[in-house]
Amino acid sequence: MTGLLMRTLTLGAIAIPLLNVPSIDAGGTRKGLSDVEIDRLMKEFGAGLPKAHVEQIREGLKRLPGGWSDEQIEHLKKALARAKMDRLRQDHPLPPIDYSDVRLYNRLGARLEKPSDALIIDLGIPEDTGQLLAEVVPGTVAHAGGLRSNDVLVEIAGQRVSSDTSVFAKALQGLPRNTSLSAMVLRNGEMHTVRGIRFADDPMPPR
Repeated sequence: MTGLLMRTLTLGAIAIPLLNVPSIDAGGTRKGLSDVEIDRLMKEFGAGLPKAHVEQIREGLKRLPGGWSDEQIEHLKKALARAKMDRLRQDHPLPPIDYSDVRLYNRLGARLEKPSDALIIDLGIPEDTGQLLAEVVPGTVAHAGGLRSNDVLVEIAGQRVSSDTSVFAKALQGLPRNTSLSAMVLRNGEMHTVRGIRFADDPMPPR
């Protein structure tokens, strides 16, 4: 006869929600998780957790009731993975994201840097002009528009690009959305025209 498993499986410091998971009563064909299955689960999900937690989880798995189906074990794997990530986030929280840093968060989606004095001299551009695109990653406006990492952006939509990152980020806010724009970049020491830069978002409100 098929029933529902316990709502929460507590394995030491980790509590795993198991809502509405189909299982077989203790009289089913399986007696529980074998040592091989437990070893496989712990090898896959124990890495990175404190040793004490790993041992608590192992002991908890050994005491699980019988009647676990292959479907149930697959669900347990997913639940263990989620619980592990939650525990790691709790033990090692990420620092808060500073969305005010326009070098990282701007409409282009590229990491911006002011060109160094040596780069300015080497490229022969005015001291107050240009933004180095230190990193352009897939999925951003910059990448979709044909800009590349290490490009020096000197003009966009007919406007000179300021070397002051905050000034440039504010200028980006004034550019229209859903409009194909062109830019001038210095790439490998040569000037290139990049066409097809298109902002899909609304301009960000001024900070």
